[in-house]
Amino acid sequence: MSKRRSTAPPALPRDARPVDDEERDKLLSMLNSHGQSFLGSFELPAGKPAASKSSKRKRRLQESQETDIMKPDDKLEVQEPKASSSVPSASTSKTPDVVVFDARASTSSQPLVRGKGKGFMSSKIRHVQSESQPKPSPEEGDAESDQDISNAKNDKLLHELVHSQLLSNPHVFDAKQGSAKRSRTVVGRLLELADDAKIGRGAEALKAKENSHHAKRVRLGLMDKAKQREAKALEEAKTLGNYHPSIKKNFDTLGSGGAKRRRERGLALGIGKFRNGALTLSKNDIKSVEGAVPSTGPRKGKGRRH
Repeated sequence: MSKRRSTAPPALPRDARPVDDEERDKLLSMLNSHGQSFLGSFELPAGKPAASKSSKRKRRLQESQETDIMKPDDKLEVQEPKASSSVPSASTSKTPDVVVFDARASTSSQPLVRGKGKGFMSSKIRHVQSESQPKPSPEEGDAESDQDISNAKNDKLLHELVHSQLLSNPHVFDAKQGSAKRSRTVVGRLLELADDAKIGRGAEALKAKENSHHAKRVRLGLMDKAKQREAKALEEAKTLGNYHPSIKKNFDTLGSGGAKRRRERGLALGIGKFRNGALTLSKNDIKSVEGAVPSTGPRKGKGRRH
């Protein structure tokens, strides 16, 4: 029979394990000493003495005694922790504040109207003013509506009165004559009603005022053409037998009247006349101021025949 070889490891000596522990202790002590020397090279703030802890404890005890003296009835409610216990109890630990948000609490009882929001954000101020103003009562609304209806009726009546009676034949206007001529005719009639022009000469006066802005050569040409038209209309009236000397003024233009009387300079006070920069007074003017009746000269009349 062949002998089997034993595969077990060789036994270690007894002194091997303690030697390793000793070396480890030496290494730890060397590392500790090296760390202490390294920390000693830095200037660290001096630690507070142990008396400070005891002073804090005394201070806490004094404060607790003062609170007990001020509130003797609350001794059972408040229990101070022991000074020796390092871990604070669950009762003394501060509990976090929990805030619960409820969306239903923020909703108002009044429903939100979309129209008000749009009116507030609108660029037109009249929407905001109309919403901010209180609604009138139904009685006031009826009174205002009646007043508006009456105003509309009066406006319509005035429009009909102006265009039917005050204006001269507004229905005779031809659509082909243009808006400028129609508006000139209406404005001329208004000038006649305001006594700024003679009856039937309002449009001509307005046209003459417009022509005054032209150059002199243009104005003279327009005046010549107006005279030619006047003469032509007069000849046609004579030919048709529609002419009479009493209506001759109807065929005269505005500027073809008789010679105008020259106005005296200065203010027309009714007394005297301005001549060569001086006011000249006659005897009659002086007598009228003094109160005497001016003489009108000898009376010329037929004598009584005997």
